[in-house]
Amino acid sequence: MGSSPSLCRYPQSGELTEHDNLFKLIAAAAGSKKGKEYVKNLEIRDVTDLRIIFGENGMTLITLNSENKTFEMHLEQTEQEQDVGKLKVNDVNPLLCKFNIKSAPDVIQTTITILMNIFHLQNIRTMEFKDPDRLIHEIADIHQLAKTAHLRITKPTVTSQELKFLKSIRTFFLAFNTMPPDEYHLWPLKFKNVEILNGYLYTIDDLYKNDECYTTKLNLRKCEWSTTSINEFLKIWLESKQLLKFEYIRFGSVEDLGDLFDGLTVLPRFNALHSRYYKMDSPHPIWFDCKTGWDIKRSDDTLATVLFDRDSRCCWFLVWRERFFPDLPEELSNDLVEVEEQLGGLDLLTSSPRPYY
Repeated sequence: MGSSPSLCRYPQSGELTEHDNLFKLIAAAAGSKKGKEYVKNLEIRDVTDLRIIFGENGMTLITLNSENKTFEMHLEQTEQEQDVGKLKVNDVNPLLCKFNIKSAPDVIQTTITILMNIFHLQNIRTMEFKDPDRLIHEIADIHQLAKTAHLRITKPTVTSQELKFLKSIRTFFLAFNTMPPDEYHLWPLKFKNVEILNGYLYTIDDLYKNDECYTTKLNLRKCEWSTTSINEFLKIWLESKQLLKFEYIRFGSVEDLGDLFDGLTVLPRFNALHSRYYKMDSPHPIWFDCKTGWDIKRSDDTLATVLFDRDSRCCWFLVWRERFFPDLPEELSNDLVEVEEQLGGLDLLTSSPRPYY
């Protein structure tokens, strides 16, 4: 790590408004109340996408974006009072730094609050909990969680106490890649937009007869549904209202088509009932090519497309809330090539269905 920017002298606007010197802004704000007020009064509003990752072994990472650059702050606790607030920029990569903080439970929360305050950030993009040795309710602030768009729980297990702490949170997107206590397996279905990668085998009844299932967008990549079970789900969707809330579901670990469409009326392809591309906004904008999908339609005219991807062993169920989406962005429509892109940090889709950005 390189030298620490001065934390004591009054910050000069000429050096602080350069975007490569974002860390100097933070160092100045951390150095004194006067510095914090000065930085806030600069009215810098092009800093975005605040992300916090509570990593393994007590490591915490904070990232910020500015002008297509990602700045990383690695927080390190210190017992030395004279080192608190010191920020050391990496000699090789000026977008990385180490920031010393006190060894206190709420100091990370305070650091987040300062960053949101000086850069006028109303929301947190992502908060992720990876550390098996830190409890969520001991390191996170419930008010900051309420302002978080993407909540990711990726540590091996989570306790009932942690989930009770999170019960009032209704984030835009939940990644539940952890194993809860047995009586809490249905807990993530309280969220509208959720991916679940813990391998728990959810049943049709969990989605159909569960009064506390509020999910409308569901990713079950590691839940091994048989084609017989998916077929039963599709039949229930066609006949009942209980499953109409779903906008899409990804069923994982599907080996082949099998009896997926047994007893179902599948509409002819190229039927012009909907756009070729299905747009999904969760958690990032993605377009699926539905040219090779199978369409099914309810008696009330609600239409859905089923896509099967043999390479990634998944089956997508996509409901057309809008039949015709706007055209693809020009930069994509001019060059429709097959791409590989991560969906919500999960796996790669390399054949139909194909996501286009």
